[in-house]
Amino acid sequence: MAQPLKILLIDDNDIDVKVVQKLLEKGYEEPYRLISCSTLEEGKRILENESPEIVLLDLHLPDSSIDQTIDFVARHEENFPFVILSSIHERQQRIRAIQKGAQDYLIKNDFDAPLLARVLNYSIERHRLHKELHAYAKELKEKEQRLTEAQAIAQIGNWELLPDNNTIEWSQEARVILETDDSNALTTVEWFSSLLHEDDQKKALDIFRQAVEENRDFNMDFKATLPGKKTKYLNLRVRSTPADNESGKKIRGTIQDITARKQMEAALKSSEERYHRLFEESADAIWITSEDGKFVDFNPATVELFGYTREELKELNVEKLYYNPYDRERARKLLRERGTLRDYEIILKKKDGSKIDCIVNASFWRSNDGRQRGFQGIIRDITEKKRNEELLRNKEIAERSSRLKQRFLANMSHEIRTPITSIAGLTHLILKTELTPQQRAYVEGIKTSADHLLALVNDILDFSKIEEGKIKFHSIEFSPEEHIVQLMKTMEFTAQNKGLELLLEYDPAIPKKIVGDPVRLNQILFNLLSNAIKFTDKGYVKVKARLIEDGRNAAVVSIAVEDTGIGIPENKSGTIFRSFTQLGKDVTKTAEGTGLGLAITKQLVELQGGSISVKSKVGEGSVFEVVMMFKKEPEPAAEAASGDAAEIGKVDIGYKKILIAEDKKLNQLVTSEMLKSWWKNIEIEFADDGRAAIGKLKEKKFDLVLMDVQMPVMDGYEATRMIREEMKIPHTELPILGITAYNTDTETRQCLEAGMNDFLMKPF
Repeated sequence: MAQPLKILLIDDNDIDVKVVQKLLEKGYEEPYRLISCSTLEEGKRILENESPEIVLLDLHLPDSSIDQTIDFVARHEENFPFVILSSIHERQQRIRAIQKGAQDYLIKNDFDAPLLARVLNYSIERHRLHKELHAYAKELKEKEQRLTEAQAIAQIGNWELLPDNNTIEWSQEARVILETDDSNALTTVEWFSSLLHEDDQKKALDIFRQAVEENRDFNMDFKATLPGKKTKYLNLRVRSTPADNESGKKIRGTIQDITARKQMEAALKSSEERYHRLFEESADAIWITSEDGKFVDFNPATVELFGYTREELKELNVEKLYYNPYDRERARKLLRERGTLRDYEIILKKKDGSKIDCIVNASFWRSNDGRQRGFQGIIRDITEKKRNEELLRNKEIAERSSRLKQRFLANMSHEIRTPITSIAGLTHLILKTELTPQQRAYVEGIKTSADHLLALVNDILDFSKIEEGKIKFHSIEFSPEEHIVQLMKTMEFTAQNKGLELLLEYDPAIPKKIVGDPVRLNQILFNLLSNAIKFTDKGYVKVKARLIEDGRNAAVVSIAVEDTGIGIPENKSGTIFRSFTQLGKDVTKTAEGTGLGLAITKQLVELQGGSISVKSKVGEGSVFEVVMMFKKEPEPAAEAASGDAAEIGKVDIGYKKILIAEDKKLNQLVTSEMLKSWWKNIEIEFADDGRAAIGKLKEKKFDLVLMDVQMPVMDGYEATRMIREEMKIPHTELPILGITAYNTDTETRQCLEAGMNDFLMKPF
């Protein structure tokens, strides 16, 4: 079983260490063991004792400057691959770290789990490849040097063949090579042949025969197994001399142990094969070009990267591969200045013209005599990595934009709802007094304007919730007829003021009780009725409700709003349900709203599984039809939640003391007057901020606190927390009702978490 990969992390920031741990757990698929420490000195000891396969190194350590840390990389990069971690993206610092031997440079909080895993694997593999190639080069150089020295001092053995008796006489050096003792100085040709590999034995006998009979010279290598079972490679040379009158025919030669040379050749061949395999199988493009930009050699990954055929690349000048023609000269200039290019980012292009984001590592290509012949290097395609980085940046921008939008909407809601609260409250109180018809008309106008402003705020907030997917629907049992009738009653005054008839056609076949969200149904119908009344100057507005299908568990109901208004031009009917779309003053002749009402209505219908459609003719009117399915049986939770508490305020509460914590005097007046209009026998006191409210609670006992959440000095949240936690006043002893102008889920949660019993939304 393979040992887990040992990863050394040198970083003094606990949070960054935990981030790396989480990213490794999420993205690294192979077994690993993470060793971490916080100082460079401790890292040195771990390198000596643990020998990790890779080191993740923070540049900013408590016991080392950046320069000292980079020098540490340079001293150890031959034995360990380093990946730099830094919170600062400083280009020169990054270049210097890579030049000193770092395999990669990552910016903290700017990489994810897959990227970290790829960087680790790539750095380990590249370091292994560089180390292996360096070892090969070193080994080959050493063997070449040893071979040269061996040739210089080699002792070559001599021998002479005596044709008369077919024996060979060996010199002392030859006997050492053959590992025979002195007594065997004279041997036969057959004896020598018997030492050789079986494939070489006949060949040796033949060349000796040819030397004797035909005076042939020969130079041949043989494989021999010596008496001690030791295998050697031998080179045998012969030069025959014709017989003369004095000494007769001479056949002499040399023998040399060439085992080292054969082993060197085998090693060279093996190294060449391994290099060739690495070259062919690399996922990165490896290339060699001449000075004038012609490809000398390249691997299959180069062909795949650029999309050309091998034949096309051989004829292509590399300048055609640069997306920006000037980038090539810039890269050549940097290469001449530095000697190498390390992780140089550049944009290249494929055959089809598409861009490729790449990292290039390059150096000069020189011949054996040291002359510069061209360039060589490795190209890595990082297009996908760049795309992912861009997606992450866009995601962060979108999330930041969403947060800013939510903050803006919340603040807008608060700033607009606060004055609307005063306007709505005062008009409500004024309408309860004796007024002349003219005064009542003026006050009703103020009320209508306030309602319009509130509708605009609600439209924008609802639209935002729908966009964010945060809209919620409830399942409550209710009477559709009662809700429609009640809604139409609220619209009667507006319709009558315009001289319009408000009519209802209700199908009695519709179930008496259905299950759905009555609030959202009211919102849908209110938008449609408001628009119908708004754009109708004479005639009528009619609501027609009918049963389409009645099943065992559900009913499909159609509710249409018909008017005799201005109608919708044919070229506008396809766009009226779009966000922020208006008919235009050329059609309506009047000022319009936000253009969100119908867009929200459509989405509210469709999110509940329904549909909405429109039929219209200019000058004759429009019919908007909503078709929705409602369940007949409520869910247990919905049934328990159903009920009508609208009349609870009519209960006589007797004498009670109420504290209103509100910083705006006008709102104090409105709230207190509204309470007094319901209950005559109550005592009300005011506090201008949360701290003042706490002071009054310490002095007196109150039965209820109305706590505005947004106040100076101390807001309602902090004041409520102090009441519950420090003053130890429980919910049951003192109910606290939050008053807020923020219409968000976050606001709801904050009110309850602070210790409030419930909350009211302004205006109320």
